[in-house]
Amino acid sequence: MNSQNFEIPDFCATDTRQTLECLIPLTTCAANFGVTCPPLPVLTPDCHDICVEDVRLIGLAGGTCEFTQCFNYPPIGPCRLGAGVTLPIIDTTVQPRVFVVCAQEVLDSTTCQVINVEIQLLVLAATINSGNVLIPLNINVAFDTFFRFPDCSTVVTGTALQNALTEIDGSCLVIQLRAVAAPVGGGTVQITLEGKIIDKLWKHENLWISAIQPYGLNDVQRNDGFVSFTIADVFNNTHTIGACGPLTCAPF
Repeated sequence: MNSQNFEIPDFCATDTRQTLECLIPLTTCAANFGVTCPPLPVLTPDCHDICVEDVRLIGLAGGTCEFTQCFNYPPIGPCRLGAGVTLPIIDTTVQPRVFVVCAQEVLDSTTCQVINVEIQLLVLAATINSGNVLIPLNINVAFDTFFRFPDCSTVVTGTALQNALTEIDGSCLVIQLRAVAAPVGGGTVQITLEGKIIDKLWKHENLWISAIQPYGLNDVQRNDGFVSFTIADVFNNTHTIGACGPLTCAPF
């Protein structure tokens, strides 16, 4: 391509591939955006020309850096099972595995100030007799407070969030969880889900960017039991701006 008609930006033309615009929020806003929450990411830059879902707002589950939810197994006492019925015993020396079955987000069209998130998980726990127990779980989180990206000093909630949603096309979930099993006595095991759930609200844009992957996992973190899923969803209601159909004229 003729360079007189097309100028390559410096951050794409150089080998160093500077990411100065992203270094500012990375340095000052990492905690607000959940980047410094365990597991800590390994950051690498690159240059892209993309038509993309441009994140405008970022929210943390429960408004805190770390998400934790606990449950007991078995969920009922042995006397409820009846004579001759027993359940497998979980081996707490083996870390359970976490699988995401599905995740969805629904915009509260009544107030337009809350994003309701539902996540369905499967926890696979080893038993003491070399078997496994598969435990289904549901997580429900309501996001009503966000930080504006890249200026994390701006908190967006209430009416401000309602106004911001007029320019939002959809959302993206970042789910990073692991399960830890610990005995609590009487044959009962407490399984703790821990990690972070981050909701990102985006708008369709065409961008040239020097990009950083802020939530990547390395091999050590994967070996430690963390799993990572990024799930995008478009609001499937009248808020969505869809494709235009053919124009038709009614007869006179």
